[in-house]
Amino acid sequence: METKDIEKIYIGLVNIDDLKQHEFAIDEHIEELKKSIITQKVVRKPIIADIKTGTIIDGAHRTRALKSLGLKYIPAILTDYLNDDKIYVDKWYRVYNINYKDIISYLKSMFCFQDIEYYNNSIKIIMCNDNKIDSYMLINKFEKEFQKSINNISFLKPETKKVKKKGLIIDPPKLDKEDVISVALKQTLLPPRSTRHVTLLKKIYVNYSLKNTY
Repeated sequence: METKDIEKIYIGLVNIDDLKQHEFAIDEHIEELKKSIITQKVVRKPIIADIKTGTIIDGAHRTRALKSLGLKYIPAILTDYLNDDKIYVDKWYRVYNINYKDIISYLKSMFCFQDIEYYNNSIKIIMCNDNKIDSYMLINKFEKEFQKSINNISFLKPETKKVKKKGLIIDPPKLDKEDVISVALKQTLLPPRSTRHVTLLKKIYVNYSLKNTY
């Protein structure tokens, strides 16, 4: 990506076609964002991307929403992702509203897991840390195969102490930055919300009119 005079970060408009996704998206969320953007007629929250590869770190759904509206440019914060020690990669617990008792044998045969924790109305599968990307590909396969049986998928931060939701909880392995770049470059996309990036850059807001982004 061509820019000039970069020290730490670059904030400005970038060509959407230069950006790379590393996760699939949630279609309903894209539609919600599109309606909000059309109503407000401005983009206030820039995406965050790696300046060397164009990998989107935060703002995958916003990028898709703006691109579907025909925009060519998007407000972005570009940073040297791999060397920025102020960006931390975390994960989400994946919580499925599903009758796990009917598929527990299938899950045990499909996933490599370290442990299984049983609660009153739910079960938590703690996945192995080996072959992390492959583990997420299996999660993607599971979500597609049981799409009709899964009533809802929600996401919880690992630091959540009490999980009150019923159903199946998957505690996946935590990816690192090299994993994120790798899947983006190969375009072997991960399931939605496979990563949770923690960074103060998310607190930066802008005020770009839509008419300046076509």
